[in-house]
Amino acid sequence: MLVALLTGRVLLVDYKKLPELFESKIELNWSKYESKLTSSAESTFIYILEHGNHDRDRTWLTLATSDLNEVYGAHRIWGVRGFDYSAPLLQANPHYRAILQEWFPDGRIFYHVMRRFISIHSDIMAKVHSFKYSHFGKYTIGIHVRRLKNEKTVPQIRTYADVALQVAMQSGVALDDIRFFVAADSPSARQELSSMLGKHRVIYTPIDVVSTNENNNPGGSLADGLWDMGLLMHCDHRIVTLGSSYGQIAAAWTGLPYLTVMHLYERITTATEILKVRYWGSALGEPCMYATLRILSKEVKGGKWAEAARYLKEMPGYLHHSQCHWKT
Repeated sequence: MLVALLTGRVLLVDYKKLPELFESKIELNWSKYESKLTSSAESTFIYILEHGNHDRDRTWLTLATSDLNEVYGAHRIWGVRGFDYSAPLLQANPHYRAILQEWFPDGRIFYHVMRRFISIHSDIMAKVHSFKYSHFGKYTIGIHVRRLKNEKTVPQIRTYADVALQVAMQSGVALDDIRFFVAADSPSARQELSSMLGKHRVIYTPIDVVSTNENNNPGGSLADGLWDMGLLMHCDHRIVTLGSSYGQIAAAWTGLPYLTVMHLYERITTATEILKVRYWGSALGEPCMYATLRILSKEVKGGKWAEAARYLKEMPGYLHHSQCHWKT
């Protein structure tokens, strides 16, 4: 959407489940126009954002440093196929920096674009509201637990519980009137948090979190995932997991800052390990950009890598986007 706004193009989404999962005030369905748009010999196609390693790096650097119309303007159709939140690359890009600061002076691009153009399907949101009215407390803290994504390090369940209790203490609401909504990737995470925070205070949907969806992510079907995400959005505060876009997206859809639980080794035994940062709080209600750490790690190569790194460091949200992933 942001690329379309900046370059005067029309956004269409090639995703068959789009109509059953999301709603939009504008027509986004690529399938309705595909045959017409691709029938002409002039309808050349190029990906301006890719997820393969080599193409990913090339397209990331272009998004951060170049005028997209100059680079890709000869192609009628541009494709975007990536797994990262790439808006910060355009915020850093000197060709678009000023206009994006004018359009989004608070830096919350995701929040404003999604609120204006795209929403979770009303059928799913009806389930969100039903669960909320039946189970939420006077103050509800959302906790997104993602522990099965990385094999070497994991977030500590105790950290989620301790941070949640800190948030609860600052809410001004009696603890028995507070609920902790948990969206997790394992039943054990639910059970451990229930034990630590109180079974009567911890709530979660009946989703089978062990089952995976078509994207091979835990948490049931895609619609189930949006149900949990919608509930996280409706919480009064959110605690998410380092390196997991799911919780970050739920938080960013509200436009509010969130707390992030870090990954650590399973056993914390030494003083050095104890002193490691367990969680941090963002001052910006935006999703995290995975690309930042990779670009910074390649800065020593010079050329476009150094140029892109310099632009990112000049961006007001630089620290936010350099603190949110454990690896590249």
